[in-house]
Amino acid sequence: WEPRAAAVRAGGTAAIVELSLDRWLTPAFRDARPDVADALRATLRATADPGYLGCAAALGAVDLRPDLGRIAVPTLVIAGRDDQATTLDGHLRPLAAAIPEARLAVVSGAAHLAPLERPAEVSALLAELLDGPDPAAPGRPTVPNPDPEPPMSQPPLDEDGLRVRREVLGDAHVDRALADSTPFSAPFQQFVTRTAWGDVWSRPGLDRRARSVATLAALVSLRAEHELPMHVRAAIRHGLTPEEIAETLLHTALYAGLPAANRAFAIAQETLREDGLLE
Repeated sequence: WEPRAAAVRAGGTAAIVELSLDRWLTPAFRDARPDVADALRATLRATADPGYLGCAAALGAVDLRPDLGRIAVPTLVIAGRDDQATTLDGHLRPLAAAIPEARLAVVSGAAHLAPLERPAEVSALLAELLDGPDPAAPGRPTVPNPDPEPPMSQPPLDEDGLRVRREVLGDAHVDRALADSTPFSAPFQQFVTRTAWGDVWSRPGLDRRARSVATLAALVSLRAEHELPMHVRAAIRHGLTPEEIAETLLHTALYAGLPAANRAFAIAQETLREDGLLE
């Protein structure tokens, strides 16, 4: 931001117009809609220099990345595939990975101003986020539990274990598991929260990256396919890259067998694609 501010101090906002348009819009869109490009040029030229400089100073100084893990609402990160300002690999994939349960959607044929270049695609993504998925979609229950158990009727869960469980798996997943809990399954929820998350996952001997690698290897070996998507997402949350997850599965194939790893690769790839981490 400082080089841009220096350019504006020297020559006003007109000095950065073409640089900004190169980052905001794809060449194809500028050629097809010169009227829109000209309108953006005029808007930037008309921006007061002190206002631009104040915004540049604020944006250059702020860093909210340490707070990303505290976001506890459904989050959609929309990336223009050709964005040169907030790049897909340099900015938006790490952003989505740092926000619990966030989804990354990549919009083709768009640069920094994806809503302007691809309004239909971006509107559809926002509508899905705001309205929620179709409740009648395959794999989703269409009839509510006729006799839901009130949450307060169950004994409280281990607080430390619940905290770690949420940090590893994300609030959305844990909330779903607890909402589905019944008097029949409540003892298991208490057991797994206390023992798996309060005891083993909380031990200091391994960091969470290492525990994610070990967990993925164990799940592949046991062919516990239903657990893989959850722990692939947990591995991403703990900083593993898709490439490191692939290496973990490949190494596990050597010891757990090709059929198990073959299926694990398919499930992991589908999960990473759903989250916008693979094309």
